[in-house]
Amino acid sequence: MKNPLKIAALEAQIGPRGSTVITGAAARTLALSWLGAQQAPWGATGKLQIAEINAIYNDVSDIKLHGLLAAPPAPAPAPAPAPAATNIGDDGGIAAAFANLQALLLAQKPAAAAAGVDEAAVRGIVEPLLGEVESSLQVLRDEIAPLAALAAKAAADASASARIPVLAAAASGNRIVDRLLPYYRPGVDALTKVVVTAPPSFGKSYSIRILGRSYDLFLEHGCSPDADEIPTLLGSPVPDGKGGFTIVDGVLTQAVRAAASGKTVLLFLDELFRLNSVAENWFLSFLTGVKSPTGRVYQLRTRRVNGASGDLEVLTCPAGNLHIIGASNLGLSRPSDAFWSRFLKHRLEWNVADCTAVAKSLLDSYGIAAPTLPAKYAALIGVSRTECKAGRINYPVDFRLLESACEVAATPDETSVSAFVKDSLVDQVANWDGDLGDTDANAAALVAGWHKLLD
Repeated sequence: MKNPLKIAALEAQIGPRGSTVITGAAARTLALSWLGAQQAPWGATGKLQIAEINAIYNDVSDIKLHGLLAAPPAPAPAPAPAPAATNIGDDGGIAAAFANLQALLLAQKPAAAAAGVDEAAVRGIVEPLLGEVESSLQVLRDEIAPLAALAAKAAADASASARIPVLAAAASGNRIVDRLLPYYRPGVDALTKVVVTAPPSFGKSYSIRILGRSYDLFLEHGCSPDADEIPTLLGSPVPDGKGGFTIVDGVLTQAVRAAASGKTVLLFLDELFRLNSVAENWFLSFLTGVKSPTGRVYQLRTRRVNGASGDLEVLTCPAGNLHIIGASNLGLSRPSDAFWSRFLKHRLEWNVADCTAVAKSLLDSYGIAAPTLPAKYAALIGVSRTECKAGRINYPVDFRLLESACEVAATPDETSVSAFVKDSLVDQVANWDGDLGDTDANAAALVAGWHKLLD
């Protein structure tokens, strides 16, 4: 035998010659390296099948090795039939996989067939390995399940490429986005206008902004009960700096004008039910829309003068290009019955699971890997809501604090974001003395105790 020291070193790694079964890429590479040390031609050894490598290595007389060195290797035998596909997770899957493996062993080592294979020994090796594989596969199934749902929705959606961020948010567990998807498809006439009602700090606005990513233009307006809401929506004259006036579009006019130009627009009216009754009645006539030969359209008379006729400008846009969505906390103020009935309400009650999903979605949007923080932050919001209702603090914790932490934390990681939140809690929510403005000591102590929720 040549090079006994090299062979001894090799045997320590893949077993003694004459009785070794070489399997796997690592052992195959070692065996080919050993062949190279025997001056076997690289062009020949690189084409060897695993069965041939086993035969050459285990031929201690080196007859086959000398043949490999003297002449090109014989044509590779036809590969053994591929084993039938097996679902390891099904009943009997391990037994079927074992049978396939045993058949391959017998096909590659005829001598073993005559001598008999120690089935119990092989089974003792195979079954634990297959069990580990099945466990790994189950983890993988759990991880890719949301992606599978995302792929299915994307395949069924005509505007999938633009909606991938929205579909991804829905697949990640954001229930608000998931419930809005059927009603908001850019370019499709949306007969239904949704208003999301939920408690404060629930992620309504954040989720709707995600929905807006699939549109050409996303506009947001915070509604108020002020008397000037109609000019804010429609537009108003402002000094032009030359002694005259010019008309500046309001947010609704801006939305209609963009939709008339062919863009898809999502207009988000936050705190929709704060509008005063005059603004509600004015807005009602616009929301109804107008039927036309080509489909439903929105019409809006603006504050601009049409130069040719001297009449006020009238804008018209397809209803498929302009979608309207609202959000509102449910408080003491109530909208009129007519205004309330114009919207499909999705009422969401506060719960930890949905709050956790929103927190995770927000952290993911900043590329921050935070496996435990979403659930901890949701628990923090829940505690703060209880204490706020009891009057021991002024405001509950909300998602704006988490977003600020993502933006300005020292490093983009869970530890740094949590530290920023802890440092900011008292300033954000604690009561203060109405006369002096000093932070209430009891509230500060209460809030400081919440740090452990983020540890």
